[in-house]
Amino acid sequence: MALNGDVWQNLSYTKKVALLGSLRTDCSFIIGRGVNAKIIGAHKSILSRGSTVFESMFNGNYQEANNNAPIPLPNVEDFADFKVILEYVYYKKMPLLDKISLERLKHVSYLADYFLLDEIVTNCHIKVVKYAAENVINLYDFVQLFEYEKRHKLDSIYVKTEQRTSIPLVEFKNTCWFDSKELLQNSSIYDLSGLDFYDLLLLPVLKLTEIERFILIENYAKINNLNMDEFVINKVSDDEDIEDKPKLISPTKEITLNEMFDLIIFSKMTAKEFKKGPASSRIWNISPEEKLEIALQLCKV
Repeated sequence: MALNGDVWQNLSYTKKVALLGSLRTDCSFIIGRGVNAKIIGAHKSILSRGSTVFESMFNGNYQEANNNAPIPLPNVEDFADFKVILEYVYYKKMPLLDKISLERLKHVSYLADYFLLDEIVTNCHIKVVKYAAENVINLYDFVQLFEYEKRHKLDSIYVKTEQRTSIPLVEFKNTCWFDSKELLQNSSIYDLSGLDFYDLLLLPVLKLTEIERFILIENYAKINNLNMDEFVINKVSDDEDIEDKPKLISPTKEITLNEMFDLIIFSKMTAKEFKKGPASSRIWNISPEEKLEIALQLCKV
């Protein structure tokens, strides 16, 4: 039995489930590699109606349009993730993202982005934001690993949570939303490697004040038993491509605490903030004369 994709889209979920068993598949996909590979049957008309990528695949001048052989999807590693895409295309069924780990969420979001399913991408982004307060490190890794297209600027979406009435989702390309006050209270960030912690301090969406940035660096030094001239080892593997990192510091695998303190623009502090933080700090090891000079300059402002 064949079915027009437009007709399918207008059916209820119950009717779709009941009807699907009688529909003959006319295309198939290879998911995975080697002995773990699976062949999944599907329906061209339904897929084409649900995603413009599938529509181009089956109706354009591509090999897949006229070839009945299984179509390999090398960018799909796990059938469970591809199943999320199929269930959405077939039934408009939004995945239960609360049941998905952050690592899987990355892959689902990637596939949704690949097949131009913006609703899933948006919901994945929202779910990532909800992880922020509880798991800063994984969230930071997530936004660094995954590159979003410019078309996924989300400027007007608000997320309700238990702690806040709303969270604005802003530019989601290489960074994500954080609350700097929560960040200061989250001890897990001090487990980051030196370079990752350095990069974190420069994320514009954090909107850190200079005194907040100073406190973060000082806490990082205390917790990791570092002094000003000591190298902070960056935990990247030898085979990692350093060129892929943001051009924030020289492409080495270690950074000094002194380089972190160099990020601070002390002229943007108030005299009171400077007295309470840098002036009394034993970690920021500069001469009393230098500290006094900065304090006097701030008093003139």
